[in-house]
Amino acid sequence: MQQGGPQGFADARTEYRGPDTATQLSGLPDGGYVYRVRVVEPAPSPWSEPVTVEVRHHPLSRALGFFAVGLIVFLATVILIMRGARAD
Repeated sequence: MQQGGPQGFADARTEYRGPDTATQLSGLPDGGYVYRVRVVEPAPSPWSEPVTVEVRHHPLSRALGFFAVGLIVFLATVILIMRGARAD
């Protein structure tokens, strides 16, 4: 699997090589990315049609809001478990 740049695949990087039929990439900054794949064994096949992926992250304020809601739910769950344990 190759990742191309804004100008196509002239400066492409190989992001994955192996037998898996699925892979995951993480840590990409916001922006557009273009990918293509091909079979290399037993003989190289032609490259697939390019697929464009747009990466857009949540703003930090929203991410912190999700974290705060998760923390509240976690603490409420712990409190309910502890109260239930005392009642027994």
